[in-house]
Amino acid sequence: MMEKEGLKNSYTLYFKGVNELEQKILFPVITLNLKDMDKFTANYEDSISMFNCLPKSIKNYISENLSYNIDLEDKKSMKNRFVIKNDATNENVNILFFKDSNVVYITQKELKEKILKIIFSYKELQLILRNKESDALKLRYEFFLDLYNKYVKDKKLSTMIDTYDIKERYPKMGGDKLLISSIITDKANILVLVTKIGQKSVDKRNLTIEYRKIYKKLFDDEFLDEKLIKKRFNKDLDVVEMKKNILKNYKVFKKIYNV
Repeated sequence: MMEKEGLKNSYTLYFKGVNELEQKILFPVITLNLKDMDKFTANYEDSISMFNCLPKSIKNYISENLSYNIDLEDKKSMKNRFVIKNDATNENVNILFFKDSNVVYITQKELKEKILKIIFSYKELQLILRNKESDALKLRYEFFLDLYNKYVKDKKLSTMIDTYDIKERYPKMGGDKLLISSIITDKANILVLVTKIGQKSVDKRNLTIEYRKIYKKLFDDEFLDEKLIKKRFNKDLDVVEMKKNILKNYKVFKKIYNV
């Protein structure tokens, strides 16, 4: 069964429609927690295939009332036609389709193991400090630098980073450089960082998306084995409950718009 979460942790998939008066209208399709939302959208290749798999009553309504100047069968016209919003903040969250299944189904443990593949040796750190790094080394460093700026700098997580070893090697080092150097060279610090970031679904998915970008450039192997993805695909999703969810949103929408 899908876990029940309050407004704080719920996300809604909307279709961005346009009526005959050329008014832009957000039509709510389904409301789920983010993990289940990602599993739902990962079933589809793109916006067109997702639209075509909606219940007939929903497709008909959108086609008849919210498709002004929209070609529902054209990739360009349908691109970005769906959007996911955080119900609490109204912020947009990018949609993960089938091609992103490796992001959806990777476990916290697997993500940690993959990120540990780019831990820095002290020799590599020295190259960074002297600005003599290779492109691959720079790519790895910039990944950690981005994480640092987003999740550690001036935040509570900064107090959890162990700086002892770096202070021993570089007594005069301080500030951001000390913390970043301590993170990239210490397995325990990397594990703490990834664990804390991964406590929120949206942060874990963002971290995974960013790491996947450089993983493809650094390594030849798959980001996540296809056999594992197939084994986990749609695990714990309640299809019947999801259809009820979609029809409920439709009913509420019609009531609000008096249709």
